Amino acid sequence: MIKLSYNSQGKVSAIHIKIDGYFAQIPYNPTTQSIDWESIAYEPTRQSIQSAWDDWITDNEIDLAVELADRPDLAPTQPKSIPDWGACIRGLLLDVPYNTMIANCTNPIAKVRVELAFSIALSGNLMDVNLLANYWNLTLSQTPVEFKPSPINVQGWITLANDASLPVTFDVIGQMILI
Repeated sequence: MIKLSYNSQGKVSAIHIKIDGYFAQIPYNPTTQSIDWESIAYEPTRQSIQSAWDDWITDNEIDLAVELADRPDLAPTQPKSIPDWGACIRGLLLDVPYNTMIANCTNPIAKVRVELAFSIALSGNLMDVNLLANYWNLTLSQTPVEFKPSPINVQGWITLANDASLPVTFDVIGQMILI
């Protein structure tokens, strides 16, 4: 049995063959797409792995060119970024438009709950981002027009959310939108 590992472009990056219940790495060079048996210095190990490889190829009637063809469908997916709620909260606490919106919101319950939702996220507990967005949008809607953020202020929030890998963005008037 062999195991092929693929890089992010779907190209074979490593080959392992199972010998006596363990996977041994074949000295495969992904740049040249060839196997360099001489790179295994210890002769008995080289012979053992090479023999297992040759037997596997022969027994399975494998066309190595087909087996090692690019397979983008097998490329690993990019890991999802973990939201950095701390960076977001620190940014918002120093953000004048955010503080102006919070200070002038006419609904005290909404502004307390939006900050509570951010605190829950900062503590590392799982958070309902939809709930945060609803409280954010309620706070924004309950803020008098003269204290609402400008499009330039909103762009700062978008940048902050992107830099912190948050699963949200903002529309032109500052409403929070789930991504």
